[in-house]
Amino acid sequence: MPRQRSKIFSEREISIMNAVWDLRRASINDIRGYLGGTRAGAYTSVATMVRFLENKGVLKHSIAGRTYYYEARISRERAAYHAVRYVLRTYFRNNSPALFRSCYSKEAATEEEKREILRILAGEDTPVQDTERTQTRTK
Repeated sequence: MPRQRSKIFSEREISIMNAVWDLRRASINDIRGYLGGTRAGAYTSVATMVRFLENKGVLKHSIAGRTYYYEARISRERAAYHAVRYVLRTYFRNNSPALFRSCYSKEAATEEEKREILRILAGEDTPVQDTERTQTRTK
């Protein structure tokens, strides 16, 4: 039986996916520019990773002239969901309170975050779509 493709991204893959999600439609050069030009690595290295992500089923391409443009086939939110579920299942043995304690044991949540978490747990709130706030907190 063939091995199931991982829905979790490596650090390099997530940087490329972030570029595609933010740009919505991107060529290899667009992705390299987003990642910092020459600091992003050689054109062929980025192209290889993009091709790998396409084979993984998370990117699709279209062609305009001689240029390939890539778009995401999975949303950032869906990818985050898979990553959190993976961490919960593998590191915490599906123990949600242990995951929560791990997230907030060293870094206290703000009062606003605590209220939001309580609203979510009470079923009064829908999942937050604001990934910018989450990115800012994790930096």
